[in-house]
Amino acid sequence: MSSEPASSPPAADPAADCSFELDALFGSGPAWAAPEQAGNDFTCADMVARWQAYEQWPGDRGGTLAIVDFPDGSYCTVVHYRPDVPETNVVGDCDVAGRRFAVHRGEYAQQSGVAANPLTRSADRTAEVVASTAAGAALPVVSQDSLITPSNNIVCAILDDGNFHCHIVDYDFPLAPCENERAPVVTLMPTGQPTISPCIGDSFVRVTSPTPTPYGTVVALGQISCDVEEIGLRCVNPEGHGFALSRAAFTPF
Repeated sequence: MSSEPASSPPAADPAADCSFELDALFGSGPAWAAPEQAGNDFTCADMVARWQAYEQWPGDRGGTLAIVDFPDGSYCTVVHYRPDVPETNVVGDCDVAGRRFAVHRGEYAQQSGVAANPLTRSADRTAEVVASTAAGAALPVVSQDSLITPSNNIVCAILDDGNFHCHIVDYDFPLAPCENERAPVVTLMPTGQPTISPCIGDSFVRVTSPTPTPYGTVVALGQISCDVEEIGLRCVNPEGHGFALSRAAFTPF
C-alpha cells in the first residue's frame, strides 16, 4: 500500500463559486465568499465556516463596526469604503493571520459598482466611511489633522514628516527595551503594515491637543481612517492594513 501522506485540500480559486446562505443577522439570502488578495490559501469551506462562526458568535461584538475578535487572533467585521467608490454589495470581511476574504450578498459574482473579480477591489479599500452595521446605523465621519480619544489616552496626528502616527499614554502590553522615554508610538503609512516603536520623541509635543473625538466617530486623517470606540481605536489605510490600539493591546493586521 502507498505510504504517501494525504494531500491538503486545494485553495479556492479566486473565481470559484463559494456560495452559501446568509444567516438572519445580516438578512437571510444567497451570498458568496472570495479572497481579497491573490495567493491566499483559503478554501471555500474555510471562508464559509469562518463567516458563519461570525454570524453565530454568542459573545459581544465590538463597537459600531460589529467586530468579533476570535480567540485565535482572527477577526471579522463589516467593511469600510471611500465615499467616491461606488457602493458594493459586500456584507463584511474576515482577517486570518493577515489573509483577508470578503463576503458578498447575492448570487455568485453579482456585484454592484465594481468588477466581478473581488481582487480588483482591494486597492480601493479605505476607512473614510464605514458601511452600515448589522442594525443599519451609519457612523458620523469627520476629516481632521489630529484626534484624541475621550479618555485622553490615545492621540493621533499627521506630523511634520507628513506621516500618520499615534501615541498611547497608559498601556498594559509589553514593549521592547527603550533607552529614552518609554511610550509606544504607532506609525501607519498609506501602504503596508503598521509599525510600533517603544520610545517617544518630541513629535507629539508639537501637536495641539484637539477636542476629544466622540466614541462612534470615524475620523479621516489624510489617507488613514480611524474608528474611535470605547474598546479602543481602530485605524486602517487604503490597502486594508492597520491596527487596533487600546490599553490592553496593540494588534496589527
